[in-house]
Amino acid sequence: MATDPEVSVVIGLRSVPSSAATAIDSVLTQEGVALEVILVDDGSIDATPALLADYVAKDARVRVLTQPALGLTRALVAGCAAARGTFIARQDAGPRTRWLPGRLARTVEVLRTRLDVVLVACGARLLSPRGEFVAEHCPSEAGARAGLAALDIAEFAGPTHSAVTFRRKAYEAVGGYREVFRLAQDADLWLRLLETGAFGMVEEVLVERGLSPD
Repeated sequence: MATDPEVSVVIGLRSVPSSAATAIDSVLTQEGVALEVILVDDGSIDATPALLADYVAKDARVRVLTQPALGLTRALVAGCAAARGTFIARQDAGPRTRWLPGRLARTVEVLRTRLDVVLVACGARLLSPRGEFVAEHCPSEAGARAGLAALDIAEFAGPTHSAVTFRRKAYEAVGGYREVFRLAQDADLWLRLLETGAFGMVEEVLVERGLSPD
């Protein structure tokens, strides 16, 4: 690329070719933002590597990193370390997970215009394994801040990973994802980011996320 992208989209995945294609396609069709997509293959043992190689061959915005099966957190650490964008956006590759049109442009616009904001999210729709509607999580900005600030686990409510975009410099300043967290690495990062700046919320459902039986 002649110039660095504005946004680096980081996707960690392992052995999920069909759902990965849905997630990646929904990123590459986003409009209004110069982006790169960093796919971190966390030890896939099926057709996933061939699928990712096909994306690299077709789209110059896509890069692939590979690692042994070290887990999602380590994949995200590697992907964010390779990011060149001013902002980093997260996308998961689970079943029925996709960005809706405008997801990236709407969240990035908040970061462009509100310089105090270090982390921004949008609303998300949750779907069952068969695609039925389960719930929507789309709080107001004040409600989202309150959910993140609650230290009682019964009241804590953070945004879904695929709905979040944050400033790369802020991410680096707080030390990024911490490998000790195999789970809840996202909540740990959000809380440390919000010690350095404000939280923004796009009060629209712009992400769909599938739930799996496990």
